[in-house]
Amino acid sequence: ALAALFSGQIDAMTDCPMQLVSQVEAFPNATLYGEIEGNYTWVGMNTRRAPFDDMNLRKAVAACLDRETLLKQAYFGRAIQAYTPISPPMSDFYDPDIATSGRGQHFDLEKAKEFRAKVANQGEIEINYMMSETSGPTGTRVAQGVAPMLAEIGIKANLELIEAANWVKRRNAGDFDMFDFQWVADLDPDETLYPEFKTGGAWNFCGWENAAFDEACKEAQVIVDPAKRRELYYKAEDLLMDEAPIAIIAHMPVYKVMSKAVQGFNYIPADLINLHTVSIG
Repeated sequence: ALAALFSGQIDAMTDCPMQLVSQVEAFPNATLYGEIEGNYTWVGMNTRRAPFDDMNLRKAVAACLDRETLLKQAYFGRAIQAYTPISPPMSDFYDPDIATSGRGQHFDLEKAKEFRAKVANQGEIEINYMMSETSGPTGTRVAQGVAPMLAEIGIKANLELIEAANWVKRRNAGDFDMFDFQWVADLDPDETLYPEFKTGGAWNFCGWENAAFDEACKEAQVIVDPAKRRELYYKAEDLLMDEAPIAIIAHMPVYKVMSKAVQGFNYIPADLINLHTVSIG
C-alpha cells in the first residue's frame, strides 16, 4: 500500500507499519497522522490452566517485563509505556500521575523474583508462546523481546509461529499458555475494560474472573458524573493489574497517511477515519 501511495496510485492508507513511518516522514507528497490513541497492548496468560492459574506466577511475569526495552525493540520507540489500560486520550479518566502514583504494573525484576519464589514449582517452567505475523502491528517482535525476560525468572518460552486463522481459532478456544495482543478501543473506559475482562465474556481470552471487577464496571455504566465513574474504573483497573491475567506493555499510535491531494481530513485518536469532510483537491 505504501508503494502505491508513493507512486500516486492511491491517496490514503491506514495502519501504516511502524517500521515504515520514517519513510513516510521523508516523503514530501504525503502527510502522516498518528498520535497515542485509545488502545493498549499486552501479554496475555491463560488463567484457566497451569501454570498461569497461579497468580504469583502471573504477577512475576508482569513485573519482569522491561517495557522501555520492548518499546525500543518492538515499537521502534514510537509507543509509550502503559501502566494500566486507560490511555492518555481518555482525558477525563487517564491518571496523569500513573508513572509515579504506584498504581498499575511496573518493571521491577527483584519484585518479580519475589513473586516467583512463592510459586510451588521452583524448577524451570516451560510454556508455549503463541505468535502470528498478522496478530497486531508488532508481528513477532514482542514475543522475541519478552522471551529472554521470562528466562530471568525461570520461565522457558517456546515461541510458536502460527498461521493467522489458526492463531485466532486457538486464542478463542483458550488453547495457549501465552500470547500478545492489543485492544483498540473508543475513548470511553467502559469499552476499554469491560468487554475484554468481564467474567465469561467472549473476548475474555485469558479466562480471568473477578466479581468485584465486574461490579465496578457495571456500576460505572449507569453513572453520569465523570469523577465517580473515574473512581470506579480505577478500582476495576487496579484489580485487573494486581491479579495480572495480562502484563500490560504500551499505548501506541496507529498511523494514517494521506497524499497532499487529500483535503479536509480530521484526525481522531481512536483508530477511526471520518471521510465525510474529505475531498481530493
